[in-house]
Amino acid sequence: MTAAADGAGRAGAAVLLGRAVAFEQSLRNALLQVLLLHLVDGSTTVASQHVSTLRLALGLEAGEMPTSPALADAVVSLVAEISTRAPVVIVVDDLQHADQSSKEVLDALVMARLPRVAVVATAPAHTQCGLGSCTVIDVVPLVGDAASKLLSLAHPNMALEVQRRILALAEGNPLALRALPAELRHDHLDGSASLPPVLPMSTVLRDRLFPDMPELPGVTRRLLLMHALAPDIPVNDLLAALGSRTYSEVVTPALDAGVVEISVFDGEATPADSPRIRFTRALFGSALMSTATDDERSATYRSLARVTYISAGIESDFFESDLSTGRTRFDDALATRLEVATEADLCTGEWRSGLDRLQRAVELTGDRGERHRRLARATQVAARVDREVAAQMFVGMQTGQRHFENSITDALAASAVIVIDDDGDVDTAYRMLMDAFERTAPHDADDPVVVEAVEALRELCWLGGRAELWDGYRRVVDEVAPEASSALGLMAALWRGPSTLSAVQRTTLDALIAGLSVDHSPLWIGEIAEMAATFDRIDECRAVLDELIDGIDTCRDVTSRPSIAAVWAMLLLAQDAFHRGKWSTTTELARQAKAVCGVDGHDHLGWLADYLLGMVAAVRGEVDLVEQLAARMRAWAIPRRAFVLIRFAEHLWTLVAGGRGDVGSVYIHATAVSPVGRLGPYVSMSGMIALDLVRSATRTGRDDDARAHVAAIEEAQIGRISSRLNLIALACRAMISGDDSGRLFEEALALPGADQWVFEYARIQYTYGMELRRNQELVAARRQLRAALSTFVELGATPWATRAEAELDATAPTRNVVAADSELTAYELRIAEMAAAGLTNKTVAERLDISHRTVGNHLYRIYAKLGVTSRVELRDVLAVSKPRTGSPAGRLVR
Repeated sequence: MTAAADGAGRAGAAVLLGRAVAFEQSLRNALLQVLLLHLVDGSTTVASQHVSTLRLALGLEAGEMPTSPALADAVVSLVAEISTRAPVVIVVDDLQHADQSSKEVLDALVMARLPRVAVVATAPAHTQCGLGSCTVIDVVPLVGDAASKLLSLAHPNMALEVQRRILALAEGNPLALRALPAELRHDHLDGSASLPPVLPMSTVLRDRLFPDMPELPGVTRRLLLMHALAPDIPVNDLLAALGSRTYSEVVTPALDAGVVEISVFDGEATPADSPRIRFTRALFGSALMSTATDDERSATYRSLARVTYISAGIESDFFESDLSTGRTRFDDALATRLEVATEADLCTGEWRSGLDRLQRAVELTGDRGERHRRLARATQVAARVDREVAAQMFVGMQTGQRHFENSITDALAASAVIVIDDDGDVDTAYRMLMDAFERTAPHDADDPVVVEAVEALRELCWLGGRAELWDGYRRVVDEVAPEASSALGLMAALWRGPSTLSAVQRTTLDALIAGLSVDHSPLWIGEIAEMAATFDRIDECRAVLDELIDGIDTCRDVTSRPSIAAVWAMLLLAQDAFHRGKWSTTTELARQAKAVCGVDGHDHLGWLADYLLGMVAAVRGEVDLVEQLAARMRAWAIPRRAFVLIRFAEHLWTLVAGGRGDVGSVYIHATAVSPVGRLGPYVSMSGMIALDLVRSATRTGRDDDARAHVAAIEEAQIGRISSRLNLIALACRAMISGDDSGRLFEEALALPGADQWVFEYARIQYTYGMELRRNQELVAARRQLRAALSTFVELGATPWATRAEAELDATAPTRNVVAADSELTAYELRIAEMAAAGLTNKTVAERLDISHRTVGNHLYRIYAKLGVTSRVELRDVLAVSKPRTGSPAGRLVR
């Protein structure tokens, strides 16, 4: 059409050229503006009465809008006047998009049959938009040699294979034949480089060929993009890569829109159990790809690479929005778009970016109710990343507003601020959310606000660390998700007790873990990984978590990255590394997580990083660091009633006391973490600390407590959770089993995969070795103690290595003692030093994990060797002894 207009212009005709566009179809006289504006805007070469009418119609002058007949008469008269000076050619492209008023005027022009005036218009053949009694010429696709000739004329050096590809895609469309090669590089055209799987398409070509691109669901678009890249993959495989989506959800919208059809080969449709689709127009894939965002393309390629996996989870759309910071007036439409973009940011863990958008949305919102609701959401988000901003927003929320408990959205915001506030506490925040649930019942399990509130309630229960809080949480979950079929219900079931999951629930969890991929939202990845970690299955999520962490740089701005989810991934991997004895990895990941928390303000996750750093410090005997971390935890936790942090601190002291062999202190600290006979699901480290509690109870004469706790362990069936917890459960049973203890210890140490839990395995070897030594099975004892000592030395667990070395030394063969034999063993020297320091036999026995009678026997030999008769004389002898090179106590040690 452009060529025709140019030719007419060169021949001396007056050309009125215009193109109708779809988005202007609702605007009156939109096409007439394109055709006539240059004639009537300030023109003095046409009759004034025509100009006045047209200027009113085109909005150039204020006044009453002319009627359709009056406007048509004015245009016909204007064109007739112009035609007296030169022939007039009116050229209209895409007539099907013309507004109704402009169509009526063009129809009047055609019906007037003015001499020296021609109207030429194009429209798709399937549309009904003819002008009066005009002549219709069908422009059919080029076929055979005609299409090849057109392509060869424009690109004579095009490679044959490239020519065949373009001819197949263009389907004889002359515009496509000319425009497609223009988007290719020279090395594409001459065949020296392979063509891309989907040919690029210009916006102009797309708009001409597909002016009415259908609005399809996001998941349908992704499936179609995948099909464009890999057209031979069956639909079922494509669906598997998109998660738990049904055929009707994904494929049916595309079939209804007419953009795809079921493939037919040799006259027969593809099998129903493995259907294939194809585009109804070959170039639709290129058109769709040209409209895809970068995020859509990335998601398409990642999904395509995983078509053989069955995915389940939450798929999130990604939205982009210009903040338009120059705006000062209310704009609720933009505020709505900004809120949508915010929720997309939050789904991907980009909390700071979401907060920026939502703050702008609040400023643009004119409706007071909506403004308050968005302010509440912004306050909740700010509580995670910027305490000062959250406090300021919270003040704004409280101005003249109703009780927060009447709205879950308000309660979420208020509870988030209350927990972090210096004067706030967990209980107040918890009550606020519980009241909101009660006042707004019933609830829909698919409502994202409800789901988020349940998650927030679970976090408060965990932070509070008390059984009564979890009772309320369970009531809410029973009301929201009684079937426990969703991820929400599954997580709640885990907190009831991981070992109590039904076979169906375990199958669901297996599918969620197996289907985890980088295509899921980061927060979804973190949630599934947390469930996997409960069963010591974090290894199955490692690749996805590593990719989530990849790119986080604590030395630079991380506000555009999903830092909350990445920090959670670091902490889960750090905890797993601790259990596996990779303590340098634990330290590295925990420090990295803490550094990101320092940049982004995620204080609640920073405490978890401190806890993991403290665990490594405790087992390595770095008591000063443990004291510092534990004091900080208690100082923050006590006023806020965040008892889980107090348990963290008590667990650290349990590990310190265990390294020292102070079984009395171990018992005190361990029971502060997990009361005797109770393994509440709200105590996340109860399984880990069970070994400490049972061992310390047996060594301090609290056999009933030890038996009660073992009974609780077996009732909770923690051995079903993982091989690590099964190892601990069997070892605890062995410690109270008397004559059967050896068999149970051997069974525990022989569990498949038990030795991967390096530290716990070595502790059980050490405990078993001590039992064997007391039973005078010295050869077997030395075997276990040597293995434990080797592990402790390799781990850098110095206190534990010292104890294991002393125990190993105590298994050395003994001989009759005479007064002249005055050299002490290292083990005897240790007992002598504690006795000289004033410790009683019972205290020495507790610290060395031996009986007080054994301590007495050792002291008898020590007194004989050194020629002393009392602790006072023993102290004097030890005080004057001078150490020699290689010996801790000179001549006293052999």
